[in-house]
Amino acid sequence: MTVNNKEAQEFNKTLEDLKKKADEEVDYQGGKAYRAFLHMFYKNKKEENTVFTFKLLNLIKKCREKGKRILYAKLIKKYNIDEKKLEEAYYD
Repeated sequence: MTVNNKEAQEFNKTLEDLKKKADEEVDYQGGKAYRAFLHMFYKNKKEENTVFTFKLLNLIKKCREKGKRILYAKLIKKYNIDEKKLEEAYYD
């Protein structure tokens, strides 16, 4: 199978055009794996915040039970704790 000069030039031109198009694409085309990664990342972050919140509420509850009103008030003010979260029914 022989290829003449004209066919070889057309083929090279086609390859160069494809290479230029590939170089111009800077956006990530897949996305599914990236979205799955972000979902796992934010889920973990959300769980950390939830754990911190429950630890903080437990600490506030213990302060209230032991009568440490000053520490109780400082924690509520610092973390902007909602009054609904401080009710007894919230812990059940």
